[in-house]
Amino acid sequence: MSKTNHSALLLGATLLAALACVAIGPSTAAAQRWEEDEIDARLSNQGAKIKRHAKSGASDPEKDRALNEYFDNYFFPAMTRSTPDALEDVGDMRVDLFRSYIWPSRPQLQKALSDKAFAFAIKVVKSRKYHPSVTYNALLILGALDNRYAGSGSELPTPSANANKMLINLAVLAARNPKVPRYWLSGALIGLERHARFQANLPPASQQLTARALVAVLAAKSLSDDKGVDTWMRMRAAKALAQYHTPGPKDQYLKAISKQVADETMSLDARAEFASLWAELDLSAHADAQLGPTIDVALKLALDIAAKERASAERFESLQLGRRGPVAVTRDNDPRIRNTDNRSVSYERRGLVVILTDLKRGLEALKPTAGDRTEVLDDVIQAVSEALAESSKKSVIDLNVTEAVKQMANQVQSVAAPKEEATEEIPADVFGANL
Repeated sequence: MSKTNHSALLLGATLLAALACVAIGPSTAAAQRWEEDEIDARLSNQGAKIKRHAKSGASDPEKDRALNEYFDNYFFPAMTRSTPDALEDVGDMRVDLFRSYIWPSRPQLQKALSDKAFAFAIKVVKSRKYHPSVTYNALLILGALDNRYAGSGSELPTPSANANKMLINLAVLAARNPKVPRYWLSGALIGLERHARFQANLPPASQQLTARALVAVLAAKSLSDDKGVDTWMRMRAAKALAQYHTPGPKDQYLKAISKQVADETMSLDARAEFASLWAELDLSAHADAQLGPTIDVALKLALDIAAKERASAERFESLQLGRRGPVAVTRDNDPRIRNTDNRSVSYERRGLVVILTDLKRGLEALKPTAGDRTEVLDDVIQAVSEALAESSKKSVIDLNVTEAVKQMANQVQSVAAPKEEATEEIPADVFGANL
C-alpha cells in the first residue's frame, strides 16, 4: 500500500464523524428515520475469505462470484446502516474497502470493485434518504477512486474521471446554493483536493474544470454559518488550488487565495496560513503576475499581526512584572498567555512561531516579482525573521521574546503602514466576487 493512498483515506476517516455532526446537528439525525439497504446477514463471516481471494492475484470464477455476492448483498449495504454503532464503523469500512480489497487486487478485479464502489457511492449521493454520515462517506469513496491506482514504486495515481466530474458538479452547486447540505461540499472538497494533487494525470479539460470549481468555492460569499467550518472548507479549496503551482489564467488562482488573506472576518492565524500558500504558486516563474493588490494585502496582514502580537506581548509583560494581580491572570484569555498555576504565567510561543513562519513564507513568495516594493517587503521580512529567530530559541527567556515581538511591531509599523494620503483599506472585493 502506498503512503499516497493511505494518507488520503486517513484524512477522510479523521473528519467523517466531526463534519457530519456539524452538518446535521444532534437533533436532526435522531428525529428522522433513514433508509438502509437490505443486508444478507449470512455473509457477515465471509470477509476474511474474500480478502484472501482479493489479495491472491488469482482468477477464479467461483470465488469472483462469491466476492460479488459479498459486496452486493453485505459489504456495501452494511455501509448504509444508521445506528450509532454502525456510523462509528463506516469510516473504517471505507478504509478497509481500499486497503484490503481494491488496492491489493489484480487489475481486472480492481476495476470491477472500483466500478461497484462508484455505483454504490453515486446511488447514495443522489438519494436524500440515507443518513448524512452515510452520504458523506460515499463522497469520500468517490474522491479516493482511481482509474489507475498508485503502485508500490513512484507511479502516481490517475483519479477517476467520472468521480472527478461528480465532485466538481457538487462543489459548484454547493458553493452557489447555501441550501445544499454542507457535508456535500466538505466531502467533495476532500476529493477535489486529492484530485488537484494528481491533476497532471487528469485530462486537460478536467484539470481546468477542477480549478474553476475551487475558484468558485473561494469566491462564494459564505460557505457556512459556522465561521470555523467556513474557514476549513476555504482552506481545503485554497490548498487544492495551490497544487497547480501557478497564479492561474489572468491570475485567478492568486486572486482567489489573496481574497481569503484580505478577509478580516477570519482569524489572523487562518489569514497567515492562506498567505503561506502564495509560496506554492511559483510566482518567481511568472513575472507577468499583477502583484500590486496582493502586496497591499500582505502588508496589511503584517500590520494586523504585528499589532495583535504587540498587544499580547505588552499584556504578558504587565502580568509578569506584577502590574496586574493573580485574579487577572486566571481570567486572561489571550492565547499567547498561559496560566501555569493561578499565580504565574508563561508566554505561549508555539502559536507565535507558526503565524510568523506562515507570514514570512508568504512575504518571501511575493518578493521576487515585487518590483519597486521589494525594499519594503525586505524590511518587513527582516523584522519578522528576527522575532521568529528569538521566539524559536528555547534558551531565550519569555521577556526577551516579548521585547523582540515589540521591536518587530515597531519596524513593521514604520515601513508598512500606509501614508496619510493613502489610508484607504484594501477590501477583499479588489480580488473580485466572481472570479
